[in-house]
Amino acid sequence: MLQVVFYAYAKSVRIRTVENVGFATRCKVSTLRIVISSFALCNFALWVEDSFIETRSSETSWQKQYFDNWPVIYNIFNPLALVFRFNSVLLFLNVLFEKGR
Repeated sequence: MLQVVFYAYAKSVRIRTVENVGFATRCKVSTLRIVISSFALCNFALWVEDSFIETRSSETSWQKQYFDNWPVIYNIFNPLALVFRFNSVLLFLNVLFEKGR
């Protein structure tokens, strides 16, 4: 939920040219870019880990221990989580490149 709120905030922020702003605004812009980059990187890592690494079948996996009791919930929400992660990577990269111009 925090990512959705932050995405809406980051998308609405207007950045003037860096030459015409003060030091505080440049720090804000740098912080915004760092946070956007970290959200994109973390979502990409989670998407790769959930998509391509077989964690559900290993004996020590927390997913196996938890979701063996509720396979229907896992089968419904895992694809939704994968789509959300991949889509959020693309959205955050779009904002990052838009703010980079």
